[in-house]
Amino acid sequence: MQEKQETSTSNTNYDLISTLYHELQEEQTCAAYIRDAENEGKQDVASFFRNVQQDARKHCDQAKQLLGMSDR
Repeated sequence: MQEKQETSTSNTNYDLISTLYHELQEEQTCAAYIRDAENEGKQDVASFFRNVQQDARKHCDQAKQLLGMSDR
């Protein structure tokens, strides 16, 4: 738990938004890692990063759902 935020956003929403932001970054970072692994012919490593990326997408979807957001 973090200290009370000095914003007009509740702690819960702030935490969800922060998590969403970081998981979106994780998705993007994994895309680069997947390319690196594929360029080196390391399919097992690429597969690992695809799984990490898939988990990040799941977390993004859950955070967006809890925030009442949808992709339109």
